[in-house]
Amino acid sequence: MAGTWGFRARTWGRPGYTALEGSASFDGQSADFFLVVGTHHISLDVQSLRSLTDSFLDLLAPILGKPATGPAVVNIGELMDSLDEIPVNATWSFPPERREELLSALERLLWAAPAGVSLSAGEPKR
Repeated sequence: MAGTWGFRARTWGRPGYTALEGSASFDGQSADFFLVVGTHHISLDVQSLRSLTDSFLDLLAPILGKPATGPAVVNIGELMDSLDEIPVNATWSFPPERREELLSALERLLWAAPAGVSLSAGEPKR
């Protein structure tokens, strides 16, 4: 995949799940995303141009594999300029014992920092 990914992300937790949220950019396009890692599922919501969503899912595939559901268009209650620029959701299921491994791999990929710290891709995690 030609081009360079850039991320600004943070991670924060609540009882039962950890959220990774931020912005991904690739090939001149950018999108906000929200990844929720539960005890045995992961959900991705991304607001982007469809091609960026597809590229982001391709980037996650070596870690998460193919989504169990999605990518599916969600929340089409508002007028939009283009059907290519829509909110998309995908989910994955996994055995609970893989949770920490998957969360660590996602944080490394996104260079996610604890809430309140903003990092760009390539900066060390603090």
